[in-house]
Order: sequence, then structure tokens, then C-alpha cells
Amino acid sequence: MPSRIRPLLHELLLVLLSIISPQTALVSTSPQSGKISIQQRRKQQQEQTQSLRAVLDVELIEQEMRHGLFDPSGAFEVIGQILKAHCAPMRDQAVDAMVQLAKTCAPGGEGGKAHAVRAIRECFELLELMKLQDIANHQMQTYRPLIIHNSPGFELRTFKDRPNGGQAPLRITEQWLTSAHRRLSDSDYKLALPDRPLPFKTLGKRTRVILSVIEGLVHLIFNPPSPVPLTSPIVTTTSPSHQLIPNIVTQLPDYPETLFLDHSRLIQLTKDAADVMSVYLLLMLYRQLLVSSYQDPSIPRREINPEDVDMQLIKKEILELAPRNVGRCFLRVRDSDPQSSQAETREVDKWKSGMQAVVLQIASRASETRRRSSTLVVASSNPCLRAPEPHLLRVAESWSENHFKVDSPLSSLMRDRLRDAVLEIVVQTVLVRGSISPLVSPCAAVPGSPQPAPRKLATGMEPLAPEIRQLSERLSKLAVLHLNVYQTMYEQGDFSPEW
Repeated sequence: MPSRIRPLLHELLLVLLSIISPQTALVSTSPQSGKISIQQRRKQQQEQTQSLRAVLDVELIEQEMRHGLFDPSGAFEVIGQILKAHCAPMRDQAVDAMVQLAKTCAPGGEGGKAHAVRAIRECFELLELMKLQDIANHQMQTYRPLIIHNSPGFELRTFKDRPNGGQAPLRITEQWLTSAHRRLSDSDYKLALPDRPLPFKTLGKRTRVILSVIEGLVHLIFNPPSPVPLTSPIVTTTSPSHQLIPNIVTQLPDYPETLFLDHSRLIQLTKDAADVMSVYLLLMLYRQLLVSSYQDPSIPRREINPEDVDMQLIKKEILELAPRNVGRCFLRVRDSDPQSSQAETREVDKWKSGMQAVVLQIASRASETRRRSSTLVVASSNPCLRAPEPHLLRVAESWSENHFKVDSPLSSLMRDRLRDAVLEIVVQTVLVRGSISPLVSPCAAVPGSPQPAPRKLATGMEPLAPEIRQLSERLSKLAVLHLNVYQTMYEQGDFSPEW
């Protein structure tokens, strides 16, 4: 019966080589492809391949085994070092155990053939786990810079292959970009540079195109042209074109054609912006209740300025008590079928019940703060809330009913303030600093580049600074990715001749 040692070692060598050998078609020569250059990566691959072929030389191993001289410890030590370079850190302990087991088979060790067989078995088990989990993660991290580098070209090719259904190509996109350009021009917008502000009309065409795209994206988030589905399937670019296009077109028909791959992101950003605006209004309600008149006319009205700690506490309680999609009252929702309408009605009832609980909590906190202010009592670390003043609760409920509407003048004013704050942060991030890149964290500053001081938010927005910054960073990434694909097309004369 022929020995099975030769095919076993040959299979082990092939599996190890498949792990360390990346597909040559995916190798990028881009300078942004990672910390290790392609030449270094190829050299490392060649060195590891030579090491594996040297320690797993089938002819030599069979000859050593016939003379009783084979020592597997050296081979498994090399294999262990290579596995650690390609597997997740969580596997290091198992790799060390395999190497230690193989070392017991060295001359003078207490291990025997059974220990060597166990070491080979553990090696194959590790390779199986790596092929299922670690290799996929490792390859994704390795080729992520390449995928991001090539994604603009892929998206542009996908867009060109998209059928337009008989409509004029880019009709909505042209209207969207022209409207954004007109809003910036009519509002006398000024680009706030570190040294001086520059009027929008004096900027070059490329800068005006970038600003118009940013303005258009921010406007889509805060003023969506189509009803927004509160629950929508995630759209991915991995779906076949014939399955992807109809779903996207029917989902948001009035959105620009060039954003057809970003609808799921825009939907989520729109819902998050509405949630931030809802919390903004609730914080404004708390401030309003603090300065409301007392039910007893003999008590003079006081100006109470809430401290930052109090506002952070109120925001924390709002986020904990608020219902799901707290900003749904500021979104136009798509019409649904009768069966879905019943579920929608139940969701609306849950939302109203949750908002009543939030308003009650805010009124209770406001009453407690007013009592402390009138009696000059120092607040305890965990005060026990009492029922709010009846007239204050009525004011809070009436205030919320009047202003938590899409067409409310106050909500429109708050939306514009929040929109301007997000627009300024996105412009500073994308255009002025230029520090946003899909390859780096938006919080990471470019070494050696001057970082302008963050602009102060409008009064009342200070407690929401983290939420506004996070929303702006996500929108900045979307703007950068979109400009990487379509900026050249937007700058063409046929697309914006009057600019």
C-alpha cells in the first residue's frame, strides 16, 4: 500500500501557498493601497513561499523519515510564523500550542509519532478556520484601499449602463445642481477660509461646482423631494443590475439620477437629521418652560439660564425615552397598502405615546429647576422628580402639538438653523481642510496641515454638537465619494453652461 505521507504533505503545502498568495488581478499599484508597497508585498510573498517549499520538501522529509532523522519542530515553527502573519490575532494562542506540540517531537523530546500526527491535525484545523473566517477578513482589509480606489470608475460604468426608461438623461440631476447653485448665489453665500471669507460669485467654477454639490446633498437631507420610507431595504451595489434598478427608481423617484446607488444612505441620513431636529426642538421646549410664567401671579417671572450639565442630562433622558424614529413627524411618508396602513397606524400611536412620556419628563425637569431657582436649593446628585406644575404641563403639551409638524414655522426655523450648521461643517471638512478621505478616519487630521478652529454652533445647539458632528462627517464622506465619480461630468460646459 503506497504511503499517504507524500499526498498529505503536498496538500498541506498547497493550502499554505493559497493563503499567502494573493490574486495578481487584485494587486494595486496605487500609492494609496496601504502602508506596504506592492513590491514589498511581492517580496514578502516570495520569501514565505521559499520558506514553505524548503521546510515541506516531500523528497527530503521522506528520506529523513526512512532514516529516523525527521524533526518536525523546525518545519512547524516556520509554518507558525507564517500563519500568524495571515490569521487574526485571536488564533495566535492556537498557533503557539501547535508549535509547542511539534517541538516535543524534536530529538530528546518526550513526544512521539502521535504528537506529530496531532500537530498536523491541528494545523489543518487552523487552516480550515482561517479559510472560512480569517482569510476573508484579511483579504477585505488588504484590498479595501484598492476597492475604494477603483469604486469611482465602477460606479460611473454602472451609471452609464443604467437604462433611463425613455426619460431625458440627467434631467433631475441638472435641476438639482442648478437649484443648489442658485440658492448659494441668491443667498450671498461666502466661503469661510482661514484668512478671509470669499463671496460665492467670485470663486472658480470647480469650487462652485463642489459647493453646489455639497449644498444639494445637504438640501436633500433636510428637504427630501420624495416621501421617505421609514423602513426600507438596504440597497447594495452587489445586486444584479436588472434587480437593482427598478427597486431604486420606485423608492425615491424625484432624487437625482447620479445618486441612484446612494438612496439607502440618503434615507438613513434623512431620518437621522429629522431625529436630531426633534431632539433640538425638545431641548428648546425645556428652555421655553424654564422662563414661562408661574401660575401664581404674585411670583415674578425669572430668567433661568440652564447649565451645560442640565442640558446634557435632559438630552440623555430624551434619547432614552424617545420613541423609535423620533423625528418621523418631520418626514413625508410614502402611502402604503391597507395592510401596511394598519401597522403604520400602530407605529404612529406608539410614537405619540412615547412623545407624551418625553414631554412629561421635560415638564417635570423644568418644574424641578424652577423650584430650585425660586428657593435657592442646591440640586442633589440624584433628585427625586415630582409631578410637574399642571399649567406647565399644559403649556408643554400644547407647545409640542403646535410645533412638531412639518409645516410649523418654528420647526422650519430650527430646520434651517440645523441645516446651516451641517452645511458649514461639511464645507469646512471637504473643501477647506480637504481632510476627508475614504481611506482615513474623518477625525484624523492631516499631519502638518493647519486645522481651522471649529466654528461655534448657534445658540441652543451646543448640547447636540456630537450628533451634529457625526451627521456632518457621514455626509462629508458621501460628498467626497460622489465628487470622485461625477465632479468631472458636473464641470462640463453642457452641464452647467451659465456658470
